[in-house]
Formats: sequence, structure tokens, C-alpha cells
Amino acid sequence: MSALNICLLPCGHPLNLICVCSSSPEHLLVLIWKCYRSHPDTYLHCLQAGVCDCQHNTQGRGCSECQPLYNQGVLQHNLEGDGSLYTTVPWMRGVPSSANPCRKCQCYGHADACEYQSTAVGRSLDTQGRLLGGGVCTSCRDHTAGINCETCQATFFRDPATPRTATDACQPCDCFTAGAMGGSADCVRLEDNNLDGLAAGQCYCKANVEPGKCMECKDGFFNLQSNNALGCDACACDALGSASQTCDKQPGGQCPCLYGTEGRDCSQCKVDFYGFGKSVDTGCR
Repeated sequence: MSALNICLLPCGHPLNLICVCSSSPEHLLVLIWKCYRSHPDTYLHCLQAGVCDCQHNTQGRGCSECQPLYNQGVLQHNLEGDGSLYTTVPWMRGVPSSANPCRKCQCYGHADACEYQSTAVGRSLDTQGRLLGGGVCTSCRDHTAGINCETCQATFFRDPATPRTATDACQPCDCFTAGAMGGSADCVRLEDNNLDGLAAGQCYCKANVEPGKCMECKDGFFNLQSNNALGCDACACDALGSASQTCDKQPGGQCPCLYGTEGRDCSQCKVDFYGFGKSVDTGCR
């Protein structure tokens, strides 16, 4: 039997283990033993001298490594008896009884590569939603972060109505830091253990600041300042001289004065007026 005929035998035949990639052009389509040991198909060929035609999401001269986005880990039946059906290893060569393919990492379309890390085993989701493998997505884009690019970077949040795979899945918090606790630009994220009942995207506002983006004072308060621990000052409008306890939210904080009254808090009569607080309808006569 010629060398070329031996090389065309099905994978697993004992005689095809002697096949080598020749440097001669006429022998570029022969199988090689190294290809067979790594990830064979029924008729694997050399793409060029010494370079295998890799299968099962592998790459490299001998198909001895996984492609960049396929490092979730090769499934193996667990023989440890700890109750789990499978365990994973970074890579394993294919054999006739099992292809041992490299599995794709779940990066939700926000990364082009991942790496297998033993510390991520049990925490990394595969493409079927199982915590099976150790793939860690690298260089997550679109402001995403996490083992699977499943969370958002700081100062970004994911709207629950937006698909996790969308390029705009992570939106900017846009917090007004002067009104936020500690001057933080961060907001509630969907995966946070939020005990305050805030929705995703809401900023952590100071006590006297309107919830949401922390951009203005609540009704009854004025003069939003970053150095104010509560955010804003109370209007403190005079009950006898003001129409309500809600003042202008701008730094001046002018209260709505009744007829004949004046002052920021409407606590006195205007010139030529008298009887402050004597009338229910008017502040002064």
C-alpha cells in the first residue's frame, strides 16, 4: 500500500498513524498523525506542508488549541462522584469515540475572545445558560463587563427592556453628581441587590433631592449644592405670609408671598402695609 493510500484511510485506522505532512507539493493533501491526535474528521488534509485542516473549533499547527471565542472548556464526564454530571478541561484532543470539541463562550456578542480560567468554573455561563465551564470573556465592549460581559461598567446600567445582546444594552447613568450621595456618578444596575426599591438607572440621590438623576431639589427645598450633605435647604416659608411652603428651587429660594408681604420667606409687611398675620387671605393690609 502506498503512503498516499495509507493516508486516505478513515480516522482511527491503525495504519494512518504513519502519515506525515510532506514538504513536497504533490503530498500536501495527506493526513498527518499530529492532526489525527488533535481533532480529526473523516478525511482531514494538510492545508499546506505541516499545517492541519483543524476541526471542532480548534486552531494552530497541530489543532492543539481552541479558537479565540471557544475557550469555555471541553466537557468531560465527571468521575469524582460529587453529584455533578460534567466537568471541564481547557482543551482535549479528539479521539474516534469523542470529538471533544472546543465550546463557545457566552459573551452576548460583546467580545471576540475569551480565556479559560479555573477560578471561573462554576461561575461562567455557557451558551445554553448552564454554569458549566471556565470561559472568561476578554475586552468586553459596549460598556459591558463581567465574566460573560453580562453586566455594565461603572456609571452605566442595563435597561431590562433592552436585549442583553444589543450594542446599546448598557446606557449611561447621567447622574448629576452635586445631587448624588457622595458625589457618585453611578446608578442602580439591574443585577444590584437593591434594598431601597429603586429602579435600574436611578441615581442614589441625597435626601432633599428629587429622585431619578438627582438634578433638582424636591418641592419645599432650594439651592442644590454639592457641599450640602442633604443636597438642598428647606424653603421655610412663613406660614402667615406665604401662599405655600414651596419656594423657587433656584439659589434665591423665593417663597410665594401673600398680598402685602415681602422677604425671601415672606415674613414681613411691605412698606406702607401693616397687620402681618391678622388676615387669613392676605398677609398685610
